[in-house]
Amino acid sequence: MTSKEYLEQIGKLEHTIKCMKMRSEYYDEMSLSIPGPCLNREGTSGTRNLEAPFVKWLNKKFEIDAEIEMKEEELRNLKAEALFKIETMTNEDYKCILIDKYFNHLNWDEIATKIFVSRSTVKRWHESALNELKL
Repeated sequence: MTSKEYLEQIGKLEHTIKCMKMRSEYYDEMSLSIPGPCLNREGTSGTRNLEAPFVKWLNKKFEIDAEIEMKEEELRNLKAEALFKIETMTNEDYKCILIDKYFNHLNWDEIATKIFVSRSTVKRWHESALNELKL
């Protein structure tokens, strides 16, 4: 795994967590919008499900919330590990670029403005920083 792939894991994991949270919100909405079971009519099969329909949405929400907790813990550990590796570098500009790019998700122009250099310099320093980063 290259340094770039290693650092890109942070953004991918954050995106995964964001999508999972959206699903959790959807499951929560579904659990509130579904009426309870109708017990006065006969079921079509021999066994009747007496469980309220909203229960399956609540179960899905609880499952995904537990999974989100695990992913958030994984993200915290990954960020801590990556930050520790970045801090071992000697060049402060390299550290700043990697943190702004992979932790703060800034684009090249925003990073260039922040550290008062050109966009091409930021890109060149980024490549050098990735080469210097030890995994």
